[in-house]
Formats: sequence, C-alpha cells, structure tokens
Amino acid sequence: IERIITPRLALTTAEFMAYQCEKHVLVILTDMSSYAEALRE
Repeated sequence: IERIITPRLALTTAEFMAYQCEKHVLVILTDMSSYAEALRE
C-alpha cells in the first residue's frame, strides 16, 4: 500500500503548493512500473 500512497501524497502536496501557495513545483516519479503494479493489485 505504501507504493500507492507515497506517489499520491506527493502529487497531492504538489497540487496544493502549486494552486494554493502559487509555487512552481516539479515532481519526479522514478519508478512508474512499481506504482502501476501496485494499482493493479
């Protein structure tokens, strides 16, 4: 479940920083295959 929560939390935090705090944000997900496998389970 950590493989799902961590990327989702990072993207949620990035969206908050971008839209609410008007900051420039760059999120780099390095292992998309692990995330995709976790979503399929």
